Amino acid sequence: MDTCTVRHPSHRFTKQPGNKLVAEASDLAPAHRPDLLFGPVYDDACDKGFAIVGTRSGREAVFAIDHTDQNAEGEVREWELIPTRKTLRTLPHLVGLRVIVYND
Repeated sequence: MDTCTVRHPSHRFTKQPGNKLVAEASDLAPAHRPDLLFGPVYDDACDKGFAIVGTRSGREAVFAIDHTDQNAEGEVREWELIPTRKTLRTLPHLVGLRVIVYND
């Protein structure tokens, strides 16, 4: 069951070609509060992610981290998230959508 407690408004993301939404980490959470960037997606698993809340509709879509890209020094450059199965059952038009969060 999706129980994600970290939510970000959709207006913080930019639509990009290739069925992507993009944001910078600093636009989603202050550097001193990384716990506000991602949180547990499910109550019974260690998957991390967040919900995007539609600014106009108020509908929530939950995304889980699918891939983390790091540089040679091991610093995170970006996180790539995908919709959860539950989200895809309720919002099937999100199939194939990827969310990229750049670690600025």
